[in-house]
Amino acid sequence: MATSGTITFASGEQTKTVTHTYGATPPNVLLESQVGSFAGIGVKIENKTETTFDVTLDSPIYGDSITYGWLILAAATGSGALSAFLYCTVAQILENTGFGYEEFGFSGDSELQTYIENVVTRASRFIDRQTQRPNYFFNGGATITEILDAKPEESSGTYNDTDRRAKAEQLRCEYKLRHQPVISVTSIAYNSASIGSADNYVAITAYRLDSETGRVQVNSASKPSTGILNLQFIYAAGYALTPDEIKWACEELVANALKKRLQDSLNSRVRFGRPSAISFGDKDVYTDAVKELIAPYKKVNL
Repeated sequence: MATSGTITFASGEQTKTVTHTYGATPPNVLLESQVGSFAGIGVKIENKTETTFDVTLDSPIYGDSITYGWLILAAATGSGALSAFLYCTVAQILENTGFGYEEFGFSGDSELQTYIENVVTRASRFIDRQTQRPNYFFNGGATITEILDAKPEESSGTYNDTDRRAKAEQLRCEYKLRHQPVISVTSIAYNSASIGSADNYVAITAYRLDSETGRVQVNSASKPSTGILNLQFIYAAGYALTPDEIKWACEELVANALKKRLQDSLNSRVRFGRPSAISFGDKDVYTDAVKELIAPYKKVNL
């Protein structure tokens, strides 16, 4: 189901229409800028229907493009509505830091909780980017479509320490998915169409999966024809529950960011009614301790 994706505004564009398959008018849509940065330009969701919604910028952008990730959220109210997509909780942040709403210039606890929830959301997506993982990888997993080149068998075709050739049906056709652990495989298919022709995907159902390593071994009778970008894997990868190290890293990021924001405010001669933007890349926020926590979960580029 298309309940998440990306949308890109090119130079001069202001409104884009997104098609979704949520099955109803989306109750909530979460947006996050993924590529590009345009300070002061707001963005809003408009004209939501059972099949589409519009994403509109306050004003057109010029020059570089900007890409937003979008996600339809199930109906929920109050703090914690986005908990399925966060790597730590607002309650834990408040308990660990002891912050009060007055320190941030808010009028009550609900405003502070909403603000911290937004910071936690951004911290969670920051962790995704630093580990080179798809959004929500560490809480429920992410659905991934991966296109690879179909290739000849990786086996040399010879038996160990001999010059005897293996029979064709004994050769293995093996691929390695980019993200592990793999939760499930939705489909594997190869495109049998010639370049320039309409796609014609043929399902591959005979395969063996190693969930931890992401290795997929295709049955020799089902191996696809050699080609470029003609093998499609659709699968879910990640963690059903957030690993402790990722949760601790998220808590540290948010706590460090909030503390720095308060400190900067105290050191500034100018007082603002609300806290300003937070940079998670600051060395006082993204500390060596946080880097060490997430290091084992970074995607390895082979």
